[in-house]
Formats: sequence, C-alpha cells, structure tokens
Amino acid sequence: MTRLDRYIIGQLIGPFGFFALVFTGILWLTQSLKFLDTVVANGQSAVVFLEFSSLVFPQVMIYVIPLSVFAAALYTLNRLYVESELVVMLTSGHGPLQLALPLLLFGVMGMLGLLIVTMYLYPVSATRLGDRLAEVRQEFTNSLIVEGKFVHPTAGVTFYIRDTNEAGEMAGIFIHDARDAAQPVTYSARRAVLFSDNVISRIIMFDGAVQNLDTTADTIDTVSFDRLAYDLNEFMDTPAERVRRPREYFFHEGIQPDPSLYGKSRTLGEFVSEAHDKLAAPLLTLTLPLLALGAILTGSFRRNGFTLRMTVGVGLLIIFQAFSVFAKGYVESFPQMWAVAYVPALLSIVVGLGLLANATRSRRMVRTS
Repeated sequence: MTRLDRYIIGQLIGPFGFFALVFTGILWLTQSLKFLDTVVANGQSAVVFLEFSSLVFPQVMIYVIPLSVFAAALYTLNRLYVESELVVMLTSGHGPLQLALPLLLFGVMGMLGLLIVTMYLYPVSATRLGDRLAEVRQEFTNSLIVEGKFVHPTAGVTFYIRDTNEAGEMAGIFIHDARDAAQPVTYSARRAVLFSDNVISRIIMFDGAVQNLDTTADTIDTVSFDRLAYDLNEFMDTPAERVRRPREYFFHEGIQPDPSLYGKSRTLGEFVSEAHDKLAAPLLTLTLPLLALGAILTGSFRRNGFTLRMTVGVGLLIIFQAFSVFAKGYVESFPQMWAVAYVPALLSIVVGLGLLANATRSRRMVRTS
C-alpha cells in the first residue's frame, strides 16, 4: 500500500464515521420504537426497553454499513475532485484503475465488518431478542397488575388496583367475574399480594368481601373474609415452544437446514435465501466504492462539483439494492437457484469496472487530442 493509498483511505474514514452515526441514529430509533408498545403493554421497565434496543442494533448495522460505505466514498471523491486533489493524482500518472485500489481496500473493510454482523452478531441477537419477546409476552402478571387502570384479562373479567408499591403489595383491589352472566361474582379487598412461581399464580387478598349476585332470584349474598386466594392460572396461556425464524440461524445451518425445521410455517426457500443473503450482502458492500469512483470519474472535470454524477451514483445504489431484494425473493421461491443471490454483487463489479474503463479511455482520448 502506497502513501497515496493510505491518504485516500484516511480521507474516507472520517465521512464513514459521520454517515454511520447519522444513519444509525435514524434507523436505530425507528426500530427501537417498535418495541415500546410491547414494553408498556406488558408492564416492563425502561431497562427491558434498553435491552431490546441493544439487541436490535446488529439488524440496524446490516443497513448502516453499506449505506455509510457508499456515502463516504461518493462524498470524499467529490470533495477531492472539487478541490483538485483527484485531478493532481490523475495527471501525476495514477489512472482510474490505480485509484480504485484504496477504494477497493475500503470496500474490503466494510465487507469484513458486515460479515461479522451477518454471520455471527445478527443471528445471536435475533435469537436472543425473539426469546426475550416471548418471555415478556408470557409474563401475564406484569400486564395484569397495573395501577389505577381497569384491566380485562379475558371476556367478562375486570381487574382494578388502586395502588401498588415496589414490594409487590397492592391496595384497593377490585375483581369482577361475570363470565357466568346469571351469577356474577365481585371480589374487593383492602390489600393483596401476588404469589407466583413456575407452576401457579395467585392473588392473595386480605380483609375483603365477596358478593355473589343471583340474577334469576334477584338476590345478592355478601361474605367477608380475612384472607382469600384468587387463582390466575386459568387466564394464562400455556407457554408454547418458540419457533425460531430462518434469519436466526447461522450461515451453515441455513444453507442445509434440518428437514424438521421447515414444513408447516417455514419453507426451505426461506432458510436458503436468508443464509445466502448473509454472504451476498457483504459482497455487494465490497463493490459499492467502485461504483462511486466510476460515477465520479466518468466525464470531464467540473469545478462546481458533480451533482448529476452523484445522483447517478445514488441511482445505481438504489438499483442494485433493489436487485438484491429481488434476488433474495427469487431464491426464496426457487431455493435450488441459490446462485442468483450473488448476481447483484457480480453485476455491481462489472458495472463499476466498466465505468472505470470508460474513464480510462476518455483520459487517453483527451491526451491524444
């Protein structure tokens, strides 16, 4: 690596960090807010929300790294050309293909970073996130014990708790059970505590009363109690084993999945497409700086910048990203055609080298004329 190569790569690092920070902030906030309703509805704390937000970070980086690599390359090359630095490099004997080397090395750095995310961090975090979401949704008692609100765990049953404290004690509890419309039952107590383990969940009420209404006889019976246990298990769904999604499997597990993993709800194509996308996406990231360089170098020098060329470069990025989404969907439908997943990356290399070759021919024609 020459000093010039190191200089160009050094110029790319700063903009990459800036764009990565901006894109991460936008996408991370968008993805994290999706879990806010789940956390609030299940009575979870801010710590759980932060945990979910951290687990979604690798998913965000799958989009942030390619976008930041391309944006940094396009911005840096445009700035170097406007400030005549790139012109000096070209006139000093460094052709477009030679300038492509530091851009290619920068693309390798982005590819390696994305490989770490897709091959390890993303499957691990997605599995953990799925497990935690399932656990939170199964924690029925957290959603039931809500202070100052009427809660309906099932049709005909209403819970109300006036006050709670950090020790788990409740004050002013009201339970109305009208599942039997002919004989509704109302429980009220001054205080109560929640008892829960892996087998049973109960509310232990103290100093209260039970009112039984017989609508057929139009009578009401009231019974006072010092202590009464109310069973919550009947409102709780039996926990089912969570089915992992195809994206939660590692690359080697997805390309040849166990037949028992797909069938009713998952298809072989979903596993194969997700697995190959974990490798195809980093390969496409490798080629993005070449697209940026080819878009900037095509044509003659303009001191006021290359807005049109930058627009063309962004358009190429959109086209290849859309093509990669199409290729992933195609492999999902036809898993035996898994090689299609790598076509966008190969075409990106061809287009990038074609633009650089065109820039080289243009410079030679200018010299000969």
